[in-house]
Amino acid sequence: MLLRMVFGGFYFGMLGDAATHVPLFMVFSTLGGEALVSFLVALPAVLAVEALLVHRVRAYIAAGAIIGMLLGGGLLLRHYFYAPSPVVQTFSVVSIQVGAREKAAFGASVHNTFSFPDLADRLHEAASGIPDLIVYPFSPVEGAIYRGNKDDFNRSVLAVPEAEFGAWLHGQVPGPTIVMTWNALYTDHTFF
Repeated sequence: MLLRMVFGGFYFGMLGDAATHVPLFMVFSTLGGEALVSFLVALPAVLAVEALLVHRVRAYIAAGAIIGMLLGGGLLLRHYFYAPSPVVQTFSVVSIQVGAREKAAFGASVHNTFSFPDLADRLHEAASGIPDLIVYPFSPVEGAIYRGNKDDFNRSVLAVPEAEFGAWLHGQVPGPTIVMTWNALYTDHTFF
């Protein structure tokens, strides 16, 4: 443990690194971290060796160490054979890249309907595999999306109502997919 604290790194890793998949040891990691788990992994072996090396071997020390190792081994075997397999869930992310910021196109609101054919094509392509999240790292509009009524202040900057953009976006991707865009939002006289 001292080498790990002084030098750090993988090669001086503690025994606790090898026990991360054992739920029994993870309970103790919340109390004392990796150091306590390493101590608990090494303790039965140290007690057994100590009992064997001491000239005046005490039977109860040796028996306790051996019982501790057998009990620990039995718990590990029980875990491997009877514990339910963890459910593996994946989270898929698709990032739409258009190259440089200068090459990004923008959508517009025409007669209270948002339109952005280029992004619609890219969203349909990205959503074909039904990902959990689609990231479009640019603003879909040149200006800000606004919530509520269009304010007199910076009227030319406020491009599209949030509800209008949301309604358009809802029709572009399947229901469980979330779309994240990078855009400015104007609400309550403040830009976010």
